[in-house]
Amino acid sequence: GQWEPEITGGWGNPTNLGIRIMTVYNDRLYAGTHNLDEGTELWRRSPDTDSTRGEWEKLSTAGFDEAANNASRSMAVFNGKLYIGTANNQTGAKLFRFDDTEDKLTMVQKIGNQFTKANVVSELVPYGDHLWIFAWGGTVGFSAYRMDRQENIMYAGKVGTDNTNSGIMSSAVYNGKIYAGTVNTVTGAQMFVLDNPNVANPKNASWKRVGANVFLPTHNYLWRMQVFAGQLYVGTWNPVGTTKINYEPGATLYRMDKNERYCQIVGKERLIEAGFGQSENYGVRSMAEHNGKLYIGTAQVFKIDPGKNDSPAANRDGTEVWEFDPTN
Repeated sequence: GQWEPEITGGWGNPTNLGIRIMTVYNDRLYAGTHNLDEGTELWRRSPDTDSTRGEWEKLSTAGFDEAANNASRSMAVFNGKLYIGTANNQTGAKLFRFDDTEDKLTMVQKIGNQFTKANVVSELVPYGDHLWIFAWGGTVGFSAYRMDRQENIMYAGKVGTDNTNSGIMSSAVYNGKIYAGTVNTVTGAQMFVLDNPNVANPKNASWKRVGANVFLPTHNYLWRMQVFAGQLYVGTWNPVGTTKINYEPGATLYRMDKNERYCQIVGKERLIEAGFGQSENYGVRSMAEHNGKLYIGTAQVFKIDPGKNDSPAANRDGTEVWEFDPTN
């Protein structure tokens, strides 16, 4: 196959800094942008035909009618609808619903209150008759919510007791449970598991920490998770230039089996060293399964040398995509 550009120039709007999230809903591809100036946009691609390529169409006004909604941070299909979680540092994170039978975008609810002060809906996780909502921001760590099919949302409390965890960065449903990985720039990212997602009262959800002796203090994010070949793969972000002891530059990759036993795949003393052999690959930013293989996209530092201009030729080699074939 060949790679080719699909969209350039931010869909004609250079203030679209990036595509923050994409997902497939009723056989069409949806994408939400990150736009600090005008607010997030929602786009949809029509399917290809034998004679024509699919086309992108804009489905929303900037910021979904509020410019402070600067990013579509999470997406999930639940109960036949597409749900979108936004980031908003001014009036708080919000949850939206898109119904493709009417092509209508509707705000469901503001997420958070005067206590949680959530400004990002970071992850949306469908599980049975519920949609789990993870939010972060403010000064109290991060919190969880659960929504039923009638869109009743209940606060499920904080995940864990460590306030140095500032948010949920990644999540996955694996072995009938929900796993969540945190952001923690103080003591290192942590992983939690929810054993009873269908508990009657979500405030009684039993989160427990797993992998406490696996992830290092220099792992600031558990950035992405992906179920592949019957195991859960977890990729980290290891920032450059930290003064923490035992610092290991470059992203690491782990996998976990159904008994919650871990194995490091990429990292120190592995066949593939941290950062996939290049320390500038400081994070596993994305993962996806395709045709029986696992694909991993890396992130590289903005500036390798302090005080140096962000010139790609001077600072880094550029992002990489790695393929893992379990049969070889």
